[in-house]
Amino acid sequence: MKLYSVPISPFAARVRLSIYRKGLNIEIVPPPEGGIKSDAYLALNRMALS
Repeated sequence: MKLYSVPISPFAARVRLSIYRKGLNIEIVPPPEGGIKSDAYLALNRMALS
């Protein structure tokens, strides 16, 4: 499982905190090249189209 996250996101910060607290083995990576509105990211996250 991967968490696509940017350091300034308050939403991802809550998820990262839970990952760290529970000691989960989840990869935390930045969004694909081009950011959260790129075609590569939109292909991963259909909710971003809303």
